[in-house]
Amino acid sequence: MTTVTCNCCNLSLSQQEFPEPCSLQRCFHTYCWACFNDYVFPKASETEIHCPATYCSSVFTFSDFLFVANNHRRQFQGLKLCKFCNTEHPVTEFPSPEDENSGNCYNCLREEVACIICFTDFPRGTFPKITAECNHPRDTHVCTDCLARYLEHQQSSTTPPFTCPIDDCRRQLSHHDVQRFASHIVFDKYDQGLLRDALEAIPGIVFCQSPTVCMWGDVPCPGTAVIRCMRCDEITCISCIAAHDGVTCEQYRKGMTFVEAKQEENQKSEVWINTNTKRCPGAACGRVVIKETGCDHILCKSTYLI
Repeated sequence: MTTVTCNCCNLSLSQQEFPEPCSLQRCFHTYCWACFNDYVFPKASETEIHCPATYCSSVFTFSDFLFVANNHRRQFQGLKLCKFCNTEHPVTEFPSPEDENSGNCYNCLREEVACIICFTDFPRGTFPKITAECNHPRDTHVCTDCLARYLEHQQSSTTPPFTCPIDDCRRQLSHHDVQRFASHIVFDKYDQGLLRDALEAIPGIVFCQSPTVCMWGDVPCPGTAVIRCMRCDEITCISCIAAHDGVTCEQYRKGMTFVEAKQEENQKSEVWINTNTKRCPGAACGRVVIKETGCDHILCKSTYLI
């Protein structure tokens, strides 16, 4: 639904809530029907009616006023009871039926109330309905900035589903609710987490354990020791469910790094060489030799007899 922001009350309303044309001819500031009723019509007897926008010096022209005045009959389409103030108002002083605040009159929606988290005052109509099932007590609202920070904290500290931050409510936020209020980064992490949860329900699936968290998974064939990621080429050990290329499973379980594993292998090699081999005593040689079969004498190419 296309919305237009009124430059007087700062509410984003449907196009139906504005007269046509809804802006002044000179400055193009827009005003809803309710603000025309509150500001323009009471000054009909004045010579000049200035634009109510802050720091704007434009003046309503006669054609501006005449057009709106001719359409003022919309005020007589009937009365409607405001759910908030429990007072009847003309139907044109309410948002359209598609709006989530359609049951409250514009006067109540313009009234400023404090966010229960940051204690900053905002017009009541700017506070969103967090979930479709939320039914909070009177003037218990959370602003969109606080909702975004709340979801960021929830994403880093808990697992879905997320709930409404108001203690007396705690309704679960749908996928669409999180998308409406969370930042793009937080929503992407949330969305990937839901995808991973769905994939983990597949029996036998193994995910790539790359530090980049590429979210690629596969169901390996029986007898397969490792899988290679089709997205980042990382190798994941199926036994350890970890990426430890260059480190044996035993070394990985000991918590050894690649460098520590190499040092251990070199030390074992040196011990084996010292135990099972001999070096040629020739000063210009020093080659390492090992006996496999035959007699105990070896003639080195450097003419030394070992």
